[in-house]
Amino acid sequence: MCMHVQRCLIFLAAVLKKSLKVLNFCSNFPLRTLQWSAKLNDNNTVFQAELTALHEAVIYVSHLPNHNTSKIHVDNRASIMASSNSKSTNETARKIFKILLSNPRIKVSWVKAHAGNIGNERADQLAKDAAQHGQPYSHPKLPKPHIKGLLRKRMLEEWQTSWKNGNTGRKICNIMPSVSLRPINWIREDVIFFSQHGPFPCLPQKISPV
Repeated sequence: MCMHVQRCLIFLAAVLKKSLKVLNFCSNFPLRTLQWSAKLNDNNTVFQAELTALHEAVIYVSHLPNHNTSKIHVDNRASIMASSNSKSTNETARKIFKILLSNPRIKVSWVKAHAGNIGNERADQLAKDAAQHGQPYSHPKLPKPHIKGLLRKRMLEEWQTSWKNGNTGRKICNIMPSVSLRPINWIREDVIFFSQHGPFPCLPQKISPV
C-alpha cells in the first residue's frame, strides 16, 4: 500500500466465516502501521460488523492530529449509505454520521472487494484470522431478524402446546398434528368436511339417517 506524508489510509473488511461476524481495520500512516481485528457474537449480522468496524475506524481517526487528511476505504456500499444518512434507523450509523459531520477531514469511500487492492486484501485476511483467533467484541444490540426469529420460535412452541393439549378441533388435530405458519391449500368444501362447520341447518352428527 502506497502512503503519502500526513495522510492516513484505512481499509475495512467484514466477512462471514463459520458463523462468526468479523470486523477489522488496518491503517497506514508515516512511521506506524496499525492492525486491529475482533469478532462479534454469532447472532450479529455482517452488516453490524461492517458498521462497527467503520465506527471504530472513525473514532480512531478523529483523535489523530487535525492536519492529517484521512481516507477510509470500505468494500461495503450499504454501510457507507447508512452512515451518510442522518435519519438512519441504525444507531451505530447515526453515531458515524455525527463524527464525520464534525470531522470533515475524514473521507469515506467505496473500494471494490477482491480487486487486488493490497490494503483491502490485507483487511480481508485479518477478518478471516479474527474468525479463528480474534478477541470477542461485545455488540450491545442483537439484530432485529434474530429477535423476530426468537419470538416466532417461542410463539410456535406455545401454539403447538396449546394445539396438542386443547379440547377443540381434535379432528383437525388428528389430520394436522403440527402447527405451521404456512397456509394449507384446502378448498372450501375440504374445510367444511373436515371441520364439520358450515352452512348446515344443524350439526352433522345430529342429522338422522333416512
